[in-house]
Amino acid sequence: MIGLALRHDALRSNPVRDVGAIKFARKDVKALSVEDVQKLRAVIAGWQKDPAHQGRPRALDLLDVLDIFLPTRPNW
Repeated sequence: MIGLALRHDALRSNPVRDVGAIKFARKDVKALSVEDVQKLRAVIAGWQKDPAHQGRPRALDLLDVLDIFLPTRPNW
């Protein structure tokens, strides 16, 4: 879009040309232990079935979503 704007004289120069790449700080990665996963699943299951909850019904598929995310890791 910037190139098109330059060709049609909507801009005098490319403001993006001199911008550097965004740098991300690397973070240490810690894998969850089996015990951590069991605790997390128990907390989510308890939250979903909380009898004291009032209002809109809670989602009942959060454990399925967790099961999909657990074996997935980012490719950074």
